[in-house]
Amino acid sequence: TFTGNTGHNGGAIVAGGAGTTTLINNVFSSNVANGHFGGAIEDMGVELSVSGCSFSNNSAADSGGAITGGAPLTVTNCTFTGNAAHNGSGGGIGSGSLTVSNSTFVGNSATTYGGGIFSGGTATVTNCTISGNTSQDGGGVANQAGTDLTLNNTIVAGNTSRSTSDNDIYGQIELTSAFNLIGDG
Repeated sequence: TFTGNTGHNGGAIVAGGAGTTTLINNVFSSNVANGHFGGAIEDMGVELSVSGCSFSNNSAADSGGAITGGAPLTVTNCTFTGNAAHNGSGGGIGSGSLTVSNSTFVGNSATTYGGGIFSGGTATVTNCTISGNTSQDGGGVANQAGTDLTLNNTIVAGNTSRSTSDNDIYGQIELTSAFNLIGDG
């Protein structure tokens, strides 16, 4: 359990170097990145795999209320609730390439893009629920222009965008996406 930690980046953990970092069945609550990125975890170039974890009420001064990173990120069977990116993107996750499955994003917020998830690279989201999140654009999910976003068997509904009509999704979804329930995104 990682609770109430504070850091410039990565309130609880900064994962860096070479190789892979794997986190299984951890709780991350009320951690703060008061400098920039990753309220709970900042990934600084290592391949990061997170499974069975709970992220609640973490915050970052910039992007990635719970997790931020540019390296490949894999998230499985996790919950993200009440996390905030105060001056950036990705209230739950702000990342480059990522794969998310069997996870829930509820009540997260970002000031710019992606209240639940922001992806600056190729993203695949499968069997997830993304609801009740807020941001300036793409309250649920936002992906950077020119990147691939694939959704499968996923609910993205009931999110709020403060500036556009793209409440649920900001950006384009790949045509191979299937079996989704999308609100007004």
